Amino acid sequence: MKIRLIPILYFKNGSLVRSENFDLHRILGNPFIQVERYNSWNIDEIIYIDISNKDEKFVIKNKTFQNQISFFDVIKKASSSCFSPIVFGGGIKNINDAKKYFQNGADKISINDVVLNNPKIISEFANIFGSQSIIVSIDIKKDNGKYKIFSYKKNETLEINFLEYISEIEKRGAGEILLNSVDNDGAAKGYDIELIKLVNEKIDIPLIPCGGAGTFEHFEQLLQKTDLNAIAAGNIFNFTERSYEKAKNFLKNKGFNFR
Repeated sequence: MKIRLIPILYFKNGSLVRSENFDLHRILGNPFIQVERYNSWNIDEIIYIDISNKDEKFVIKNKTFQNQISFFDVIKKASSSCFSPIVFGGGIKNINDAKKYFQNGADKISINDVVLNNPKIISEFANIFGSQSIIVSIDIKKDNGKYKIFSYKKNETLEINFLEYISEIEKRGAGEILLNSVDNDGAAKGYDIELIKLVNEKIDIPLIPCGGAGTFEHFEQLLQKTDLNAIAAGNIFNFTERSYEKAKNFLKNKGFNFR
């Protein structure tokens, strides 16, 4: 099976941002240009997540940045300008929200917080839209040396057995799992391979790990030590011209099975 290399984009308060430790978000700019650039690179897939906080103001060079567009505007425009599949997520609370995402152009949806409150909703989504279109996102952070589920909404780790939670997600009908390392997010120090191996060995559905890629060698190190058919990253693709294309060529030259 061909390995997918998937860029992740984050939308916050009207702008594309880069993320660091799920806490610091630096503005990159126009939320559409990067999608158009990726489309020209013939990417495998995009994951685009809304992390907006409507009560929060953004500051750019001492000027307040007001929210100018909705995430539905992003979904419509991005999906119409990109020929590759796009996963959209953020703020999906129920069936009606999910329908709006698909109606506006999403190929798949990513859900996170709603599953923590109600894991049964995965089955409801899967029965209506199909398991292949449902990605469950899980954020993991180390707390006193132990891996724990992190709630972005509550800004705290949860006392839930994360491996049991992951097994339940699979049983409920998720098509894929997006695994985020909070500690490695934006750090450019490499993936948390121990965590990724732990989760990947627990499930039979595809795992998409992200968090920590700072060099192309980090992709190589992860793929050498795991059996994955998808890897994701964010910041590494935002600052180097034709970085996605260069990353794929690097990995194909190393013998990995990319399209």
